Amino acid sequence: MIIYKMLLKKYDMIIKLVENLKNKDGVYFIEKINHPDVIHVKYISKWLSSMSLKDVKTLYGNLVSKKSKSPPKSPDKDVENVDNVAKKQITNYQDFLPFDTVREKKNFGETIQYLIDKYSRNKSKLRQAIMVLSQLFKGDIIKTKDYNYKVFEVKIVDYLSLRDDTLLYIGIVISDGKLMGKKVIVKVQPRIPPLYKTADIDKKKAIDLNFGYQVSQESHIMTQFSKNCKKALVPEAYSYGGVKPIIEGDIERYILISELLGDDLSKVLKGAAVETIKIAMIKSIYALKTMHSCDLKDKKLSFIHKDIKHENIVFTNSSHKNVKIIDFGSTENLFDINRNRMFKPRIKIEGSPLYMATMQHIKSLNDYMDDFQAFAWMILDLLGDKPIGSGMPWAKVSNVKNANKERYDKKIEFMKKCNDPNYAKKIENGTLSSHNISVIGELANYTLERSNKIDKYATDLDYQNGPWRAYYSEYNEKYYTDIEKIINKLK
Repeated sequence: MIIYKMLLKKYDMIIKLVENLKNKDGVYFIEKINHPDVIHVKYISKWLSSMSLKDVKTLYGNLVSKKSKSPPKSPDKDVENVDNVAKKQITNYQDFLPFDTVREKKNFGETIQYLIDKYSRNKSKLRQAIMVLSQLFKGDIIKTKDYNYKVFEVKIVDYLSLRDDTLLYIGIVISDGKLMGKKVIVKVQPRIPPLYKTADIDKKKAIDLNFGYQVSQESHIMTQFSKNCKKALVPEAYSYGGVKPIIEGDIERYILISELLGDDLSKVLKGAAVETIKIAMIKSIYALKTMHSCDLKDKKLSFIHKDIKHENIVFTNSSHKNVKIIDFGSTENLFDINRNRMFKPRIKIEGSPLYMATMQHIKSLNDYMDDFQAFAWMILDLLGDKPIGSGMPWAKVSNVKNANKERYDKKIEFMKKCNDPNYAKKIENGTLSSHNISVIGELANYTLERSNKIDKYATDLDYQNGPWRAYYSEYNEKYYTDIEKIINKLK
């Protein structure tokens, strides 16, 4: 009876939370669970149900109880003289507009200038405001051309996630051809115009948002896959290009349209049985292998992903039997145009801080081991009963400016102490047992400085340039079988 009452209480709280979060498009939700995407409304209930009673209570207290006690916020006075559409977009720079918003004509120059002058001292806010301007809405028609330069039209029917650099939607093909009626993924990034403050009359100093156009890189990589890696387990790309404003005063966009697949691993595997997670991880390792081994003999094409995480690996359909790798904004070939392995050190941090390899936090070479180590951190996150992203020792940092070093240090600490019972006891929860922490540590350590290991392969090498030494590996099928064996130790 006591258990029943607890479950009933949790259920009641979830009902109210879902209603509350629907009105906010999941923005509040992601802030609380540290998830990188805005969760689609239809997934919120599932996420809440997977959380512990304690976490649901905390969320309920923060979002429902406090909301009923606090007075409503007054509108932003600075927005009063801007047209209605712009007003909705910039009242709160973090809030995306509802998916069923109706477009209205506006003066784009005035709108963008208002945003520049308002947020010129805070680039993150300016960037977010521009992402809001870039939104697509229900019923929008995207007109572009496919890779054979034929007309390709898609109608937007749903949205998946709204990020700080890309927006993801579901569309349905309405142009004639074999894909007509097929649902597709529509990935959007804004074509940002030069940004000058009103005071900068001579336009001498444009504001640099350091915005990376990942869809361009992703389109290039996916084209390489279709031409040279026919067996690669990746989605098919259908169209890429610049798209003109949908309505007068709208922003221009870069849009990539590709094959629609199933749920990503985080939506299916969090809270799943360890055996289910093991099977999916092993399938994912071999899916990654199809990228690594693209065309090593003739063209020297070997692609590393560089942003492996459970959101970038998806099931092909609702059966959850097969997987494909997605999102190639950071993907690179390990070989240059002369078919030589590249030894130029990475010049900037690329990847997702929670999941990227320790080598990606420091000066190092792009390598297969970057992708392999990410599996250790992905498994660490999927095991246990804490929400995605929150159960990792480096989920929170004490100093944002020093976050990269702090996360690097904590990952190295995990690798050193993974067999220490006292350390494991501090972080174990649910299926993230001390045994499984040890296995995850074994997998992470497998990827570190391999040329120094006693059981190294001939493919485990290092590169010396003055005092700087870096480690790298040549392609070797034994890596995949070794990692499979390690993953199979989970229980």
